[in-house]
Amino acid sequence: MPNTPQFTTGWKTLLLVVLLVLVPPALVGRTFYKPPFDDSDLKKLKQIQPDIVFIGNSLLESRIDPDYLGELLGGKSVFTLYLPGGRSTIWYLQLKNYLIASKVQPEAVFIMFKDTQLTKRMRWLMGMARYRRRVSEKSHEHEPFLEGMLAQHQSIQESSHDFLFRKVYPIQIDGTESMKWYLKRLALMPTEDLGALFTEVAAKLTGKPSSKEAHTQAKAHRERVLAHSDKMFDLVHLKPVAYAAEPELEHADYDFEKVLATSYLPEILRLAKENAIPLRFIRVKNRPTPEGDYVEPEGLREYGRDMESYLRIHSVPLLSFTTDPAIQLHHFRDGDHIDRAWRPWWTERFAALYREGVK
Repeated sequence: MPNTPQFTTGWKTLLLVVLLVLVPPALVGRTFYKPPFDDSDLKKLKQIQPDIVFIGNSLLESRIDPDYLGELLGGKSVFTLYLPGGRSTIWYLQLKNYLIASKVQPEAVFIMFKDTQLTKRMRWLMGMARYRRRVSEKSHEHEPFLEGMLAQHQSIQESSHDFLFRKVYPIQIDGTESMKWYLKRLALMPTEDLGALFTEVAAKLTGKPSSKEAHTQAKAHRERVLAHSDKMFDLVHLKPVAYAAEPELEHADYDFEKVLATSYLPEILRLAKENAIPLRFIRVKNRPTPEGDYVEPEGLREYGRDMESYLRIHSVPLLSFTTDPAIQLHHFRDGDHIDRAWRPWWTERFAALYREGVK
């Protein structure tokens, strides 16, 4: 039939495009390697031997100036284990793999949080490559408790996504943006290497034999292409890609007893007690509205009461700013972060409380 050659050529062209888009990243299984443990904060802790340690995320960074707090407290050394976007998974690892591992014995250790962050499950979504890397950098090769928690927190859908994007097609990005990004990065490959890859794939599809010399050259080019692909698909380069935003509080999150059993909080308290860590918690105030203070839903208020009772049973102090009338809307910058201009003021308020005995 006269249309047969055109049909065959078209399918070969389509197959070539599919192979060029899908095969390189699928071949680079090394994309999901375990980053080396980041021991920079561990070294700092051993060197500084701080009197006071804070653990938290950007909420902490916007409220506490460690150097200024040290001055206000008469020269005490203050150290912050701070990571933007950190949650209880990170705090558990910072306590275990940094503070406890450093053998430092501070007079007080504070974990700062808001709402239900102490027990809130981390959604291990396929778009959260940035958080994956952060957890990996704070953990060691063998973390039985962490691995068990992460596996326990995966839904069937998340597990299938994890398998698909780790084993079958290891790209931690979604939708049309992923294709645009991949093709853009593909275009940055060295021209001669990319051309050699095209030539080799085309030769295999058409059945055209290649000389021994051409085969050797193609092999060398292919190795460079794979090395380039390995580099461009490193998780470092995937960090800026859009990832799943933190979901709003769900009603299930308000049931403290229910979420406690699958949270890091009991293990955090166990580690602190076992290693004589004087652990304390700080709960920050939510951003007020133009009409007045943020009104917590009844479920969240009940959650707060249950959490306070639980910590009291375990003799762990909780310093709550949730109803502090002195903290007003104009003190905030964005979200629940304190404006930089008011950071010294917040630090001074904490210093006054600390001197009064909040240790």
